Amino acid sequence: MSFALKPPTCLGCPAHQKGFGFVPPAVPLDPTRVELAVVGQGPGQQEAETSRPFLESAPSGFTLTRWLHGEALQRSTLWVGNTIQCWLPKGRTQGRWFGSTDPTRAMQQHCWNAHVGPSLLALPKLRLVVPVGSPARSFLMGSTYGERYCGTFTKLPLPTLGENDAQPDQTDQSAVPAVD
Repeated sequence: MSFALKPPTCLGCPAHQKGFGFVPPAVPLDPTRVELAVVGQGPGQQEAETSRPFLESAPSGFTLTRWLHGEALQRSTLWVGNTIQCWLPKGRTQGRWFGSTDPTRAMQQHCWNAHVGPSLLALPKLRLVVPVGSPARSFLMGSTYGERYCGTFTKLPLPTLGENDAQPDQTDQSAVPAVD
């Protein structure tokens, strides 16, 4: 496995010794037009190996691509990143790291101050930030920034999938941002 080196701004982060690689956000060629940002919990192993958040061949990237396609949105027009920029493996077996673990609030806060916040604040037309997953939602919704750009959340039933798709538990609920 090969990972990108972490920048000096990662020093002092609680994840510095635990996390692997550095996965900066994917920012469109013209960031002045970005109105929507997607923020996940953190990169997985495949993302850390390629330095690309929500890699299309990884589970999270595949899901994001399906969501965007369903809303007629193109990834190339969005800011896509994570609350932390390194992969936090869950454990090690037979000499190989595996899985992912949730970042702590201190890890998220360090990455926010050093990387994520400045990147998002540099987007002059940003209107909505969509946190994906509980760690991202908890972190962003507990902040002034989250209240301004994420809105409020309402639980709604998931839409019915096509007959060829796997059927979710019908009691499953998803947090969906309310848009003005």
